[in-house]
Amino acid sequence: MGQGMTEFWESLAVTGPGGVTRFAADRLVARVARAKVETDDEVARVAAPIVSLTTLVCKAADADVRAEALRVLEQRWEGSGLSFQSLVLLGFREATAVDLPGRRLFNVPVTVTRFVVPRVVAYLAWAASEGHQLTERFGPVATPFPGHEVGYWLVGALVESVDDQAVSDLAGLLGETADVTLLGQLESRLGDAVLSKRDGVLWHEGAPTRLTHVLRANPHLPVRRQPKTDGTLRDEAPVLIALLQDRPDAVRAFFGPQHGAGAVNALIAGASMPAPESFVAACRQSLRELPPGEGREVLCRIALAGVSEALSAVADAGYLPAEERDALAFLFSTSQWEVYDRADPTGQLLGEYCATYAKDYSGPSYRRWLEEAAERAGRPNPCPPPPPPVRHGAIGSWPTDPGSFDGGGGFGGGY
Repeated sequence: MGQGMTEFWESLAVTGPGGVTRFAADRLVARVARAKVETDDEVARVAAPIVSLTTLVCKAADADVRAEALRVLEQRWEGSGLSFQSLVLLGFREATAVDLPGRRLFNVPVTVTRFVVPRVVAYLAWAASEGHQLTERFGPVATPFPGHEVGYWLVGALVESVDDQAVSDLAGLLGETADVTLLGQLESRLGDAVLSKRDGVLWHEGAPTRLTHVLRANPHLPVRRQPKTDGTLRDEAPVLIALLQDRPDAVRAFFGPQHGAGAVNALIAGASMPAPESFVAACRQSLRELPPGEGREVLCRIALAGVSEALSAVADAGYLPAEERDALAFLFSTSQWEVYDRADPTGQLLGEYCATYAKDYSGPSYRRWLEEAAERAGRPNPCPPPPPPVRHGAIGSWPTDPGSFDGGGGFGGGY
């Protein structure tokens, strides 16, 4: 049965009750029921009908067709190879996808979760006993288990499905799993939401979301952070999970001499969420307890950009840039007038600093921030006048002496 014929029978089988529908479904069911599905080659020969059966389970209008397709998939799963099992799971993923402009959602019925969840749980138990994880390759097969794709699907289905019982099945799996692939997908879902600044990810209308319940419940989250070769962390948004679980002590693991930038941004995002006051307060307190290192430096740079959460945090905690010479410029630029005036009551020290390090706008200069802060506060600009721009003609310098024009069609001296 070729791809085109399979699609033809599938289109008939999903449309509704009737003799033609049953006939088309029987053709697909019989093809899978008779086939061998232990090796990659065997599965490849019936891949299209296998995927069609997952579509019938999810979309067929005739309940008997849905039930028969599910029965055959359950029957063939036992004793099948990894290629068949992977194909079935990916087929269900595609059959439950809802494609919107720029975004893909998953709406999974309980029929599918009742099939998928116990089999994934059993698979994970076996994999853990063998010291493996969801994404690894097992046995003499060429196709590894599609762990990342399945994990992405299951987490998406948890958040987006409308079937309450299906959601309960998924929450039970994801709230207990120790598999690093599934844990990574849970953390990625949170990280993507923080990065895109989407509301309603952790709380909706004052109530915790399904994702929040799972992130709180899973004892294996947040995953222990392992620095990359350059000392940075792969993802730091899960710092919010530590606060969701009321574990402020775990926040420190996200900060170090060369990492913490992402965690600072996540904490600022968390402090701005429509969340319970206790969570917002925990985010703000964490920003005020950063150890020395990249996290503090990033927070100081964000404060220079005028972000209110960062400004409040650096002022309350007394953070200053690691470069000591920039301390007065930082206090002035962030409008910390009481502290600045005590340290430099006459402005002489900052004037001397500006004469050397804020002469112009080049390099890592504070000049722009200093000028903006002075204008906002109505204070004198501590920066020296910028040097006059040097303008060049096609050859040599543009003449500055009006008398150098000789009236004879040329420029005296400058041309």
